[in-house]
Amino acid sequence: MVQLNGIFIKKTLKLIFVLVVVILIFYFMYFAYAQFHKIKVRIFSPEKLQFNFEHIYSDDLKNQINDFVFNNFKTDKLSQLNPEEVCNQIKSKFDFIKNVIWDFSYHKIVKIHIIGVDPICIINDKIILTNNGYLVDFDFFKSINLKLLKSFYLNDDNLLNFTKKNIFSFIEKIPIGIWLNYQVYYLDPYNITLKKMENDSFIQSFFLVTQDNCLKYQEILRAKNIVKLINKNQSSKKNILMDTRFRDRVYVKPMLKKELELLKNMGRA
Repeated sequence: MVQLNGIFIKKTLKLIFVLVVVILIFYFMYFAYAQFHKIKVRIFSPEKLQFNFEHIYSDDLKNQINDFVFNNFKTDKLSQLNPEEVCNQIKSKFDFIKNVIWDFSYHKIVKIHIIGVDPICIINDKIILTNNGYLVDFDFFKSINLKLLKSFYLNDDNLLNFTKKNIFSFIEKIPIGIWLNYQVYYLDPYNITLKKMENDSFIQSFFLVTQDNCLKYQEILRAKNIVKLINKNQSSKKNILMDTRFRDRVYVKPMLKKELELLKNMGRA
């Protein structure tokens, strides 16, 4: 038994040693490639600087990046240009951009590749949430039809502490069925209101959910069946709140005026 343990330990140590060697080889290869890239710029003095944009949906943003580079670096002396520093400064200035990388061709062109972001939804009808978790201005997505984006509403405290409260990770997980049929009003993880976009005849339905059961769309569908039953016996318009936060139960009550006002303060209700 002791001998078997000894053999196992030796094999494990050997495997760890091989993995460390492989990692070190890849590290040195990457380091050598990066250094060669820099040396190549020095040897073959670049004659032209070129920007390539990907997932950038605003000419204004492209112009801002161009102006930033030409105003802050000696682009008239490209032989002295440090492309890596240019990339780092662009990422620092426009921090919501996903990535900035550079390349140098033997045609003596330094290419700066700027990779932008895509919008996920509109927050409070006035700001865009991107797919890397940043809140940015509408102007950066001028070439996109923003009317097709989903709506999400927050109160002022959540908006100011958006990153700290990790709301982005919740938004990423919201099922497509919720996005297609509801506007989402987020107060806290245990108080999220879904407003149905299309009314059921006389009923304007709201669903009170938690962060967990909002992700289980089947539970919302079960509550919708109750709305249909109520609507059959309804002859005047009413706002109905379906509280689905309890296991195996749904509480039905009229939507209070103060509850509607709370939603209006977060966005349009």
